[in-house]
Amino acid sequence: MIGEEDYLESITKQSPFFVDHASMLPSMKRDHWIAESLIPDTWYVTRREPWTYVSSPNGKMRVNGWKIHLSATKENAEKILAEVIQICCKYNTTFKFQSSHRDFLNCNGKAANRSGSGKFITIYPSTNDELEKIVGDLYPLIKDEKGPYILSDIRYKQSPIFFRYGGFIDLRREDENNDYISMIPDQSGILVADKRLPHFIHPAEGIDKPKCVEISLNEYMKNIPTDLDNYEIKAVHFSNSGGVYRATNKKNEIALLKEARPYAGLDARQRDAIERLSIEWKMLNLLKNTGIAPKPYRRFNAWEHGYIEMEWLNEITLNHWLSENYPYQCENDHTNQLMQYRSDINTIATSIINAVKIIHRTGYVHGDIHLGNIMINPKTMSIHFIDFEDGRTLDSKEISAHNAMGFHPPLGCSAQEADWFAVSRVLACLCYANTSICMLSPDHWIRVKNNISKKFGMEYINLLKDVESRCPCASGVSDVPLTPDAHLTQFTPRFSFNLLSHPDSLSLVKTEIINGIFHTRHKLPGKLYPGDVTRGSIWGASNVSSGAAGILMSLHRANSIINSDDVQWMKDMIHGFAQSNQSDFGLYTGLSGIGLVAFELGELETAHELLFSTYEHWKETRNLDLNGGLAGQGLALISYGMATDDKRYFHEAIALGHRIAQWMESNQIASIKQGGLLHGWSGIALFWLALSRIDIEHNPAYIRRALNCICRDLDNTVIEPNGMRGIKDKHNRSLPYLADGSAGLIVAISIARIALHDDSLFHKEWDSLIAACSSSQYAFSGLNNGIAGILVANHFASTWSPQTTQTNNRLLDELNDYSLSWENTLQFPGDSYLRLSSDYSTGSAGILTALNVLTHNLWDLFPLPNAKDLFCGRSAEQNSRKEQQ
Repeated sequence: MIGEEDYLESITKQSPFFVDHASMLPSMKRDHWIAESLIPDTWYVTRREPWTYVSSPNGKMRVNGWKIHLSATKENAEKILAEVIQICCKYNTTFKFQSSHRDFLNCNGKAANRSGSGKFITIYPSTNDELEKIVGDLYPLIKDEKGPYILSDIRYKQSPIFFRYGGFIDLRREDENNDYISMIPDQSGILVADKRLPHFIHPAEGIDKPKCVEISLNEYMKNIPTDLDNYEIKAVHFSNSGGVYRATNKKNEIALLKEARPYAGLDARQRDAIERLSIEWKMLNLLKNTGIAPKPYRRFNAWEHGYIEMEWLNEITLNHWLSENYPYQCENDHTNQLMQYRSDINTIATSIINAVKIIHRTGYVHGDIHLGNIMINPKTMSIHFIDFEDGRTLDSKEISAHNAMGFHPPLGCSAQEADWFAVSRVLACLCYANTSICMLSPDHWIRVKNNISKKFGMEYINLLKDVESRCPCASGVSDVPLTPDAHLTQFTPRFSFNLLSHPDSLSLVKTEIINGIFHTRHKLPGKLYPGDVTRGSIWGASNVSSGAAGILMSLHRANSIINSDDVQWMKDMIHGFAQSNQSDFGLYTGLSGIGLVAFELGELETAHELLFSTYEHWKETRNLDLNGGLAGQGLALISYGMATDDKRYFHEAIALGHRIAQWMESNQIASIKQGGLLHGWSGIALFWLALSRIDIEHNPAYIRRALNCICRDLDNTVIEPNGMRGIKDKHNRSLPYLADGSAGLIVAISIARIALHDDSLFHKEWDSLIAACSSSQYAFSGLNNGIAGILVANHFASTWSPQTTQTNNRLLDELNDYSLSWENTLQFPGDSYLRLSSDYSTGSAGILTALNVLTHNLWDLFPLPNAKDLFCGRSAEQNSRKEQQ
């Protein structure tokens, strides 16, 4: 999923409900620096957001060396930039700076990467002598200026001048994830990683240090006693604002330390972390005898950072409590679990309402109410609010600097009303998973409340109504800022409980989805059909996952007539990017998947071109997974070789298998950091199963590897108290979905059972995996991370778990809650509910694919024209016998 800021900054008037990543759209107007006028007209100026690069026609550039970084505040940034420009022009020195005020604020923002935070200007001296001269000229001019400490560097005296040894020229190579990493020559000239971390890294022995760098390094190495020495500290989490720590003092007493970095961690109101820490200290003291906030102990400074020591709450977030206690599998309204849950959330809701009343009696608001800022004791059900950084008065109309997605108040609300609006959404979240869809379709709030009243009773609804009465806007239309005036509405229900038993109704639903997809054609500049937000990939508009190939494949398999212009658009897009040197041969992310779709659509020449390119270049890929890695490319080679009866592709797939086997056996598995079908070992298992069909000599070894891959994913699962087995992600969440969760494991195990004729495979883990796919609530509707993928997994499992058919009937009915109407057509939201999507992985095409799987062809899940034969068809030995006969 992607952050809200990336969505909102990407909205265009031409495509109000369909957006792409900002880097793929025309550049937004930026407020550049006045000091830029000091750059000579003869110098080269290049803008590559967020940086502006400036170099002299007579300048020289080293490959690597000591570079100068400068930080600044919003008050002195113009002055510092002006001084730097004049001095760099004096010495013909290359430099770069943040291109605009907005870019400068982003690099110092709360969410900024800590390793690059504060870097406003970078200077690249051509020699160490030149560095000394620049610092000698610059220091007297800006020595008293302020700026955030650059964590990756060492500082010169107390100025905003910093040093770091690193690369000047962009030398890069791909790592095991196919991500580019910066490189730098070592003393022997061998390229090694140029690590950018949020702490200083000493260069290798023997690197010459200018005198000013020596001064800074000596100062950096001093061990200065601080109050932090009185604690044993363990980090809870970090942000650019500072850290949060679990601190144990000399008396073995536990407290929480909250750190604030000066001039860093700027929020939407441009307040730094120190200012917000002061507000929190004031609020905690106002609330210290109320029992609804941590008790404040003391405030102190250590070095230049500010700290608050407060009560350590031995509690969990309300979000965590919800995931562990929600009655996901309760279909009967009178089960003991559901009745207990109703009682618990009534208690919690009452406590939240009372706590907010207490906060407001101080004359101030909380300002950032959401599930993550409410702590709960699971035993006593008592709650505490945390993160009191807002500081607005009750009647303030200033927009909050915080607010998590889904908890935004409508424009025009007072700060007090905004708090109550957020409370209404918190109460709804305790009952209903997709309340965030109200950001995209405010009218959906009525449906949310109706669903809550049906399952959780009038007592809870009355609490919600009490909250709404305190914020009239809570029950009305509530736009996300910048959302257009033309609201999306609920689509007339088309999905029903027994939809699979009514072919005519099912055909109507498919037709509605197809019409909706066609209606979005060319609604987003530069894309054939709009997908969910992509992170800048040039193949995002044309690949299977988010682009044209996946949508055209889904439409074709649903027996829809494909417009020849659409196929030509896809081909033109591919050839337009062919010279970019950014080729991606992934099955879902790139050219091999597009090639197989082209083959299926009858574009044989294009298919051959793309698959032969994969045949020649797969060795450039270091990632292993099914999505964009070697496993997916290997399946594409086998599939194309089988479809064209070209054994060369089989041989290349076998060679590719040797590469994966070497990495597995040597434990070089850093590229597999997730689980599930697309990003985990489950997808790699499918490659080994397919390879066992074409290389009978090594069949037993391939099967062992396939089963070993599934075991690796199972090793990363956790069974929740409710009996559901999910795959743990990097945030320690338990995921049930197709791309990264339990559903992907179910598909892999099902295919293994079919291919190997063994119904007992992984029988011990099976029921808990099925439980994860029988919940009454899922976050999204799409194929990768939503209900559509769960439907597919359940259908694969139905041979061994017939009850999954009943589950699917219920889940199809719940798809109505995700159905939206735009210009009288059926649409579905992408992940995060902020924009509509027609694509395969998150939107309408993925839901159409799921319906095709349920009613037409089990193997339509994969972008492989012969998936059934690939996994379950005749082996190479059987084919050979048939040829001999």
